[in-house]
Amino acid sequence: MKDATLALHHGFKSDPTTKAVAVPIYQNVAFEFDNAQHGADLFNLDVPGNIYTRIMNPEDGVLLKDNMKGDRRVKVHLGEGWHVPRALLPVPEKRALMLIDPPFEQLDEMQRCAASLKEAVGRMRQTVAAIWYPVKDQRMLRRFYQDLAGTGAPKLLRVELLVHPLDTPNTLTGSGLAIANPPWGLEEELRELLPWLSKKLGQTQGGWQMDWLIAE
Repeated sequence: MKDATLALHHGFKSDPTTKAVAVPIYQNVAFEFDNAQHGADLFNLDVPGNIYTRIMNPEDGVLLKDNMKGDRRVKVHLGEGWHVPRALLPVPEKRALMLIDPPFEQLDEMQRCAASLKEAVGRMRQTVAAIWYPVKDQRMLRRFYQDLAGTGAPKLLRVELLVHPLDTPNTLTGSGLAIANPPWGLEEELRELLPWLSKKLGQTQGGWQMDWLIAE
């Protein structure tokens, strides 16, 4: 670590609740870890807490809003993304695509994804919604699948691309998409594409799986 970095943090105490280190920038750019294992556990989602991410940086939303201010077709809302279904649905066009891509840094975010989907299809049943999620903890995923199946979506497709075997311990084995009301023909296209992607992107062992959590 360079001297300049040491000087920047010298003399500051972390907040006892959030562990934010109040450096003279923003209180969400630096956090104190109890030790190296505590930091690793935070990034692995094994314990709740705060870490610096693109989501927690307040400058990103302001910059995006400024960049898009000249385009009347685009609106940038700064705030809690979980409130989008209630705030914006239904839309006059009767068509909507909602992408849900949280950072998955809090242990309840899979449950919140399912709750957000349930509210979206409850307010506008034909909403096309895609939820990205990490494939890692099989116990958490089983609960997540059950929650998704209970959202009341007309149909819900589960797609997962794997770069390691599912039983690999303490490893991000792949990523998944839960797609409500997928466009016609998407399932067939994915069946052609996923074997090629798993072969190209697989690390120790590539693979894929796709099925319907809610069939039409």
